[in-house]
Amino acid sequence: MAASIDWTRIRSVWRASGRTSSTIELYSTWARRFVGYCEANGLDLVKCLTREFAERFRAEGCPRRKYRRRRRLRPVGRIAIVAPRALSCALAALGHAVPQWQRQAAPPPRASKIVREFVAYRVKHRGIATRTIRSDVAVATKFLS
Repeated sequence: MAASIDWTRIRSVWRASGRTSSTIELYSTWARRFVGYCEANGLDLVKCLTREFAERFRAEGCPRRKYRRRRRLRPVGRIAIVAPRALSCALAALGHAVPQWQRQAAPPPRASKIVREFVAYRVKHRGIATRTIRSDVAVATKFLS
């Protein structure tokens, strides 16, 4: 697959999606590093286009940079994850079958009847926000357990 990547078409997909030229250059550099890492380790590029593997690439495959004045190592930023994600989206737009980027989280367990009544009361009489509802459910469930 790596040999068949048409980087000009990938770049045109990124350009069509509204990315600036500097962002495209950055994506291209890091996406090529990702592809090189997969090739060096004998891995199938398409199977590696997941968030889990991108995290592994960020941890293992990226050379760390040194601060100019200090001798400490600086961790690689989020671009080591964002660029493989952009590559995955571009390949999908070009018709390649790529795996789902991130596993779907399991739905939270259904709250007990008393917790549902508590939340219904809070919504009806207080008009609380959606995020607060989730927080209230978590706190009440933990309190009752």
